[in-house]
Amino acid sequence: MGNVWQLQEAKNKFSNLVNKAHHDGPQFVTKHG
Repeated sequence: MGNVWQLQEAKNKFSNLVNKAHHDGPQFVTKHG
């Protein structure tokens, strides 16, 4: 997955996204993949 998330996945897994941002740096959320 890396550091790019589709919007729906980011909404569903928000706590995972925040944890990855804390450990791995900036995460990117895209509206259309």
